[in-house]
Amino acid sequence: MPARARAGNVALCGNWRAGTEIVRITEEYLKRHGVTGRVDFSWGATEVKVPQLADAIVEVTETGSSLRANRLRIVDTVLESATVFIMNHAAAADAWKREKADSVILMLQGAIAAASKVGLILNVRREDLERVVGILPALKKPTISMLSDPEWVAVNTIVEESVVRQILPVMRILKLSPAMYKKLLAARELRDVQAERVAAKIIADVRRRGDAALFAWTKKLDGINLPSQGAWVSQREIAEAQESVGAGFLRAVKHAIRNVRKVAEKQLPRDWSTEVERGVSIGQMVRPIETIGCYIPGGNATLLSTLIMTAVPAQAAGVKRIVAVCSRPNRELLAAAGVLGLNEIARIGGAQAVAALAYGTDTIPRVDKIFGPGNRFVTAAKQLVSRDCAIDLPAGPTEAIVIASRGNPRWIAADLVTQAEHAPDATSILLTTSPSFAREVQRAVAEQVEKLPGSSPARVSLKKTGAILLAASEDATFDFVNRFAPEHLSLPKASAKTLGRISAAGSVFAGPFAAQPLGDYASGSNHVLPTGGWGRSRGGLSAADFVKCISVQTISREGFDRLAGDVRIFAKAENLPAHENAVAVRQ
Repeated sequence: MPARARAGNVALCGNWRAGTEIVRITEEYLKRHGVTGRVDFSWGATEVKVPQLADAIVEVTETGSSLRANRLRIVDTVLESATVFIMNHAAAADAWKREKADSVILMLQGAIAAASKVGLILNVRREDLERVVGILPALKKPTISMLSDPEWVAVNTIVEESVVRQILPVMRILKLSPAMYKKLLAARELRDVQAERVAAKIIADVRRRGDAALFAWTKKLDGINLPSQGAWVSQREIAEAQESVGAGFLRAVKHAIRNVRKVAEKQLPRDWSTEVERGVSIGQMVRPIETIGCYIPGGNATLLSTLIMTAVPAQAAGVKRIVAVCSRPNRELLAAAGVLGLNEIARIGGAQAVAALAYGTDTIPRVDKIFGPGNRFVTAAKQLVSRDCAIDLPAGPTEAIVIASRGNPRWIAADLVTQAEHAPDATSILLTTSPSFAREVQRAVAEQVEKLPGSSPARVSLKKTGAILLAASEDATFDFVNRFAPEHLSLPKASAKTLGRISAAGSVFAGPFAAQPLGDYASGSNHVLPTGGWGRSRGGLSAADFVKCISVQTISREGFDRLAGDVRIFAKAENLPAHENAVAVRQ
């Protein structure tokens, strides 16, 4: 089932749809558990059909990488098979039958041994074949096939998984060529059409049916029964959460809040007034947004730090009503909410939560602006509702770039792995001009990834979207960074001159001790940052995003007389007679 589905066993799933190739076995399994549902035959890539085309899948085999890539988790085992080889004494005495039995036993032993092995298919230049075979110590008799291009051959074999991990690095070392430059930038410009389509369907349903749709989508996607559990977290739950967490946790939360608030107060725009010429005064009034929504991701990890990063600037700005939403508000989140004095926390998430905040339902109030990051469906939903409800900024997959050609490779690797563990599509890049340093960091990344849980998204993202880029010069590295405009940018050897060369980034971490998690949690800088190139046009979230700057124009008779003549000239030039008349009637 989806990783964030709340159901812990099949009996809690209710009426559902299952996709599988083994229809009859699945139907019998559901019948035994008293679950009503529809079982559809699904052939090929079944795992990608959740949650849009099925509520759950039943697969013959399970692979951790496939589960992680599609954000699924195992709920139950439908059927376990065991093989027992039985042979009587008479058959064992028969030479022909004994030979056949030995063959079967050999096949079974091979299947058992294959549990720690993986299939490896390589397309290799014929001239490199001998060298490639030498790289694979476990390779004895590979299957070598001809390809359409006579200069290439296909090598097919089975090797120990540990050998493959040693051969295939976690992060690739690539040359920052013009083609690679273009490819990396183009990859972020692709629209997520599927996410937009799903989000649009959910938004339209919530707008049309209100709470009924909100509750139904929450039950379907998150496994939460809002009518029975209650959409809102109670004050008692918040108080109990504060009592249940340790003193050390509360101290850390208060430390982070204190620093974030200090920075937010510094960021606030101020009232001002100036006389631009005699009789003409222009001023600015700063007023807080009335009601805001804080979206707190609650999937694989409930990001309580996002509550601090969105609620504290709102409080510093004077926002009167703060509504927080999170599909799984754990005790740490609720304890932090208690410290912040927040009392409106709804157990909703996903595109349905964004729609409820943007348009309102009987249960959820309509807000003026939505803040906070989310998954691809949340991001799509925020962009779709932005025509009717303001949003903070589009926050896509996490990005991190480190520029370094010397330093501590373990520290640099740690920052790359830090952001990579957010999601399978997170981007972590090292930009360097040193091939030897690139290899040091590559090894350090591999060592650190090996210590992570097998389900860590970093294992996927570093291979899929991570890279160590070798640049021809320092100028090339800064040119790429300013065009890419990463969410996080680390400069271990930062100087005033180096910072002066940066023109686009969400947040810069200057110096070797500026570990990126410090900014994620407690340094005071906001961790809600622009991604996908938006850093070229705006910075990260600040207290200024929670206020409105209202201009005030005070014009005296003398000021009117000084401006009137020129204003009438402008109005005539633009063929707007009513504009000219509004001045003329006062003369």
